[in-house]
Amino acid sequence: MKIKTLVLFATFIVGFVNFGSSQDIPLKLSDISLQIGENTINGEEMEIMLAEGKTSPQMVIVKSEGVSVAATFKLVKQNSRISEHKNTGIKLKINYVCMYEGQTKKEPVERMFYVNNDRKFDLDQSFYFQRGISNVKLHLKYTGELPE
Repeated sequence: MKIKTLVLFATFIVGFVNFGSSQDIPLKLSDISLQIGENTINGEEMEIMLAEGKTSPQMVIVKSEGVSVAATFKLVKQNSRISEHKNTGIKLKINYVCMYEGQTKKEPVERMFYVNNDRKFDLDQSFYFQRGISNVKLHLKYTGELPE
């Protein structure tokens, strides 16, 4: 009985996570905007193909005169011997590179998804740059979606 349950569970997980094949997994980014003070720069919708355990090429998410935000993306399986639920997870690692008026900031971000989770997420990321004695805040927003 336990073996049947484990086999069914493993089959479900492989089908859900979609990592058993060599197919790339699309990550769709939409509603992209970068706010700098009162100004908003909108980015175009994009789709990035991801392979398990491999870092994507750096993609420019939004760009305008004097400012750009680029990122690399990586999907990683979560391995946990403690919990079957945690073992169903996948981690999305994002490494941002934000350039503003000659200054560069790098910010890593991670998102976890489990079997029961909706794989659609809204991401807000802020970058702070010093200009003289004050700080400038760049606020990146977008919606990301992985297929189920």
